[in-house]
Amino acid sequence: MKRQTFNALFFIRKTQLKKSGETSIMLRITIEGQLTELQLKRDVIPTQWNQSKERCTGRDATSIEINRYLESVKLRLLDIHREMEDAGKLINPMEVKRRFLGLDEKHKMFFEVFQEHNDKCRELIGKDYAKVTISRFDTCLKYFREMLLKQYHLKDIPIKEINNAIIQDYIHFLKSKKNLQENTVIRYMKVVKKITNMALANDWIDKNPFMNIHFHEQEVHKEFLTKEELEILRTKVFNVPRLELVRDIFLFQCWTGLAFIDVSELKPEHLVTDNEGNIWIRKARQKTKIMCNIPLLDIPLSRPPKRSWTTTPRASSPTSAMFTSPRSSRAATSRSAKASCPPPTRSTRWSPTAGWACPSSPW
Repeated sequence: MKRQTFNALFFIRKTQLKKSGETSIMLRITIEGQLTELQLKRDVIPTQWNQSKERCTGRDATSIEINRYLESVKLRLLDIHREMEDAGKLINPMEVKRRFLGLDEKHKMFFEVFQEHNDKCRELIGKDYAKVTISRFDTCLKYFREMLLKQYHLKDIPIKEINNAIIQDYIHFLKSKKNLQENTVIRYMKVVKKITNMALANDWIDKNPFMNIHFHEQEVHKEFLTKEELEILRTKVFNVPRLELVRDIFLFQCWTGLAFIDVSELKPEHLVTDNEGNIWIRKARQKTKIMCNIPLLDIPLSRPPKRSWTTTPRASSPTSAMFTSPRSSRAATSRSAKASCPPPTRSTRWSPTAGWACPSSPW
């Protein structure tokens, strides 16, 4: 490829003097006959300027500093020209000028990018994302803001400054200040890594801040309710309707094996009757999209969640939710159930899918 001619010229305009008697030093960039000019942030007295040398003639400290500055500008322009040549990009005076002034740099801020990501994902709720997923994105951003403000006294930070140390500080913050366990921390860090991977793909950052950071999800051993414990829970009397409904929904999950999100989205249209008059739940799982066929046995039919659903599709709209309980999150329902229905005989773990961990009841 033919090498382009490149020239950078410093000059002054003696007819454009300031009140101090000085004039600004100008820069003219010329490439293949095309040129552009810009005014540098340095002034000089016309009598102390040598145009043939393109330098100040004074021996004072100010003149020496100006000459050093002009030399650094010349070197910077040569570096820009060489970088553009090596990259095989189209070189013209305006583009060199833009790069010299830093106008080509993308000063992306980390929280702005994070918030924009969350907002775009929020628009895809019901299509690509569930509400609980967006809630985790928002909480992750909220905690990161808290950490950066507390430890670095910053309300935001350029995304190119996100490094391994900041990631490590955020992990420590989640564990020490928010008391999150390893598996929960991993879920939050996957969100942050999604943002940094997006930044890497767009050349907003040069180095992966997650380099040499590895996560190991811990195995969770769940215990199960016995038949007797489940019966005590079924016959427990509540004075608070909300808690009674939480208990009934949990029991319905135990008898059907449905996850909380599947029960909360259950509609009359998901109930079908076979040739023998048996009622079945036919619904695709929210998480796996796999169609499931679940028979409604005697217990869930004889004791449905009160005031919340009907097995008669004609009683309500086929597309309306069968459970009219407040659409609280799985975590909120878990807290209500744990507070109101502690296991009667031993410590039992609460399952994130169906409350107190228990198998689908065979009776």
